[in-house]
Amino acid sequence: MRRIFIAITILLIASISSFAQSDTTNYWLTKGNAQLLVNQASFTNWAQGGNNSVSGTALLNYNITYDDSLTIWENVFDFGYGLINTDEYGTRKNEDKIDILSNFNHIAANKLYYTGKLNFKSQFVEGYNYPNDSVEVSNFLAPAYVILSAGITYKPNADFSFYLSPATGKMTIVNDDTLSAQGAYGVTPGDKIRLEFGAYATIDYKKEVMENITFKSKLDLFNNYTDPNTDNRSNIDVNWENSLNLTVNKYITVNMFAHLIYDHDILVPLFKEVDGVEVPDGVGRRLQVKQTLGLGFSYKF
Repeated sequence: MRRIFIAITILLIASISSFAQSDTTNYWLTKGNAQLLVNQASFTNWAQGGNNSVSGTALLNYNITYDDSLTIWENVFDFGYGLINTDEYGTRKNEDKIDILSNFNHIAANKLYYTGKLNFKSQFVEGYNYPNDSVEVSNFLAPAYVILSAGITYKPNADFSFYLSPATGKMTIVNDDTLSAQGAYGVTPGDKIRLEFGAYATIDYKKEVMENITFKSKLDLFNNYTDPNTDNRSNIDVNWENSLNLTVNKYITVNMFAHLIYDHDILVPLFKEVDGVEVPDGVGRRLQVKQTLGLGFSYKF
């Protein structure tokens, strides 16, 4: 399944890119950015102690946009995968992302657009409940999220946009027998798909805060106002991604990322410290936070 997905994605990107390049109207724009981020720490006879580590993360972003001033169709392919190795914990993944977004916008009024949105998110490989690397907590299409939405976008300038939809379908896929049996990611135990319908909002912001320093932020909010459990209808799923990119020269960048997620349906492993050792302490709802900092080699095309 994973290989089929990758093959279809490559074929889709190649087909749209080929059509865009052959079109003579100049309404199409294609651009991409490939990055390799590295981070390393080494300690030798260091009195205060330390843990040797090295990490590498590969990122690929590709955009295909059609813009004739009345209609704007944006297609964004965002992929990432990374590993970190430490003396104490061995090798683990520190990044694993599939994010495909298609936005179709048609002008409604000044700075307002009718918008249709399709978004797919998942990961490439297995994830584990460390330090126990035999307990799988995620896999390809487990979970995966598909959002299909219709609404209005307010875009006053090139830096900012606000999208609001009162009618959004959200599908959670857990295509893994073990995880679906556990009822992971909010599915009913034994089911592999969960359907939700509610309101959806997205805020996108991009700004060059000073020369060669760019800040990007994207906030996604979803409310399932049709949840059968009325007590859950006030819950809001939050997905907030932030990045700060410093361009050193044409090929070298410094990147900082911060990703925050809160989903009432997702239970994460909890730990407590006993005699200086972290031990499992059940599961619960928590704000999920991921932060990375790395020196990057970048190539734009």
